[in-house]
Amino acid sequence: YYLQHLIKDYNDSIKTPYPTIKWGIYLGTSLTKFSSARNNLYYSNILYPYISNITLGIFLDIPIACSSLSFHSEVYFRKNALYIPFENNNKNYDLIINNSSIYFPIALRYSFLKIKTNPFIQIGPNYSFAIKNEGTLYEYTTEENNTFINIVNSPILQTQMYGYNISLGFMPHYSSKMFFFSEIRYEYLCNFNSTNKLLNSKNLTLNLGLTY
Repeated sequence: YYLQHLIKDYNDSIKTPYPTIKWGIYLGTSLTKFSSARNNLYYSNILYPYISNITLGIFLDIPIACSSLSFHSEVYFRKNALYIPFENNNKNYDLIINNSSIYFPIALRYSFLKIKTNPFIQIGPNYSFAIKNEGTLYEYTTEENNTFINIVNSPILQTQMYGYNISLGFMPHYSSKMFFFSEIRYEYLCNFNSTNKLLNSKNLTLNLGLTY
């Protein structure tokens, strides 16, 4: 099927790259924002800021039946650090997060091969595992000029989180086997355990990388 289209494109003088297995590395800058369930006693009233961080990853892209569709898998690393002081019910709190995670997204990618800039779109599930998961909510109470510190909840993020990711990007065609690509990605990872009332996370990432 693809060979017929390849011959037709050749006869019509249309340069369409042949789908091949690709791998590459990338570096990205991300904005992360945490969120909680609306009925959470402590976390729902916090104004969470956006956290800037760095993403470093590798990927493998395998065409499906020599078509514009491909199976796309990645492994990348990201670190999040956050400190938020806040008040709730006339008490003072400190929320501290220091998290380093490895992410394992997989996706179905569709590439527009006949366009020179080779735009693509992909969507799929995502899974993260925290190799460092330090997070604590401290509560401060004052009685007779004495301040007492109580640990309300620890950790703040679940060690294993699940969600999805959606990406849009460009992988221009070059004569060389090595070329650059750019991508913007949105991902959402949530806490599925309703009993421990931990936080969810949203990420918006701009990735730049090399493909071989």
